[in-house]
Amino acid sequence: MDAAPRTLADEDLDLLRDLAHWAERELGHTIERDRVRRVVDGLVPDPVEVPGYALQVVSLPRDDSGDVADWRIAADGSLHCTVGTVPAAGRVSALLSAAVRAAVIARTDVEMATAMAGLEAQIAADLSAADTVGSLFHLRLDPASGHAVYEDAGHGLAAVVRADGAAEVLRSHDLPIGLHPDQTPRTTGALDLASGDRVVLCTDGLLAGVGEFDTLIGWARGADDGAGLTDRVRAVATGGTLLVLARD
Repeated sequence: MDAAPRTLADEDLDLLRDLAHWAERELGHTIERDRVRRVVDGLVPDPVEVPGYALQVVSLPRDDSGDVADWRIAADGSLHCTVGTVPAAGRVSALLSAAVRAAVIARTDVEMATAMAGLEAQIAADLSAADTVGSLFHLRLDPASGHAVYEDAGHGLAAVVRADGAAEVLRSHDLPIGLHPDQTPRTTGALDLASGDRVVLCTDGLLAGVGEFDTLIGWARGADDGAGLTDRVRAVATGGTLLVLARD
């Protein structure tokens, strides 16, 4: 730019056109990022209250993360908690994780024995097209009895920490979604929560700030309650989700 008019050569005009195209692309990318950000933020479920229990949550969603997280109360009064991960490049991971979460929600009132099989049938083609797989941990709690059942599809980031400090990682030998053999049923585990017991679930994205899962379990042992653990994690985590379900 100048205060005096000038004559532009063809090369100058080409440079200006290149600059215009670059600016247009950058504006488009910014708008796209903002839209994805709003969608990802909208995927965080509302808080739930379960009499006799406390569910503490740290949710730090990112638009380039494939973390899956959901918690809700089913029609029969049971509490469902789900965490998982779909590794993929860029925002494709967020798109696929949203599809997995939608499949989980669609089976809220489906029996555990058939829910995972139906979920895998629904999303297998999407995962295959993206050349990736998905891990998932899904737990269902009966608040009245404290009895919970769960399935672990290659996730492994779940544990129960007892009131006396004993801890057990909840995992199976089942493969991730997209690798588990067809027609092979998933392994269902079970546990009973007594007063003071806590279930700790997290996504892969959370461990980027926390470290190893064993570190998180150690923090859970040392915390007075679920709120103490989530406060400590929130101070260091840069993304991901943590669920701490404690029986009063």
